[in-house]
Amino acid sequence: MTAALAASWSVTMRYAREAADHFWCAVEDQCPGTLPEREAAVFLAAFGRLVSGGDDPAGRAALLTVLGRAYRRYRLLPHQLPSRPRSSRRCPGR
Repeated sequence: MTAALAASWSVTMRYAREAADHFWCAVEDQCPGTLPEREAAVFLAAFGRLVSGGDDPAGRAALLTVLGRAYRRYRLLPHQLPSRPRSSRRCPGR
């Protein structure tokens, strides 16, 4: 982890709700109905913590477990995303 990444994630987490809303809208634009809005905050927090977190093996394993389950449950597979973003009525400003 770099210091810049850790600082960036700290700033992002100051605006956790807005970041989760933005993340969910991005997923919803690409693949509508894939990720429930209520799950976006948990998914984003786990992903961000994994990327910017320390090297604690047990913590990383737990985060990978959470992300892996969400990945499979909601079928968040990169090859299933359309090549162009779609407009979503539920995401204002998009």
